[in-house]
Amino acid sequence: TINENRGREGREGGTRPGETDLLYFSLASGQLVRRVELVDVIDRAGSKCRFLTAGHGTLVITDLGMDRVYVLHSVTKGVTVFGRSGSGPGCFSDPAGLAVDSAGNMLVADSRNHRLCLHDPRGGFLKEVRTFAISSSWFYFLKC
Repeated sequence: TINENRGREGREGGTRPGETDLLYFSLASGQLVRRVELVDVIDRAGSKCRFLTAGHGTLVITDLGMDRVYVLHSVTKGVTVFGRSGSGPGCFSDPAGLAVDSAGNMLVADSRNHRLCLHDPRGGFLKEVRTFAISSSWFYFLKC
């Protein structure tokens, strides 16, 4: 879960005001297993991490404020970051949802660009599906 809280002053025992923790819980026991302070992963103010999913040994987080995606690797504990502001391949404008398939490919909902973007497990752009509305009907098309 993503936990944005006020915390306590200082980093011992709590998150500083405005910072965010990523909390890992055991499904079997419900106990907190690990806490990652996103300030250790994200290097700029303006971040708004809102959506996350797990898949293929990773935890994937979208950042609406930075127009990025963070991939936290559970085995290596490394972080892959991809995306930037814009509308071209590899760019986002408010990435607002995501899914990971069994091969590790990521489908990112790019809300303000009105599209879904498919990225490989390393974050490389593969394809997009554009959405547009005519009247009250929604249409989708695949751009290959």
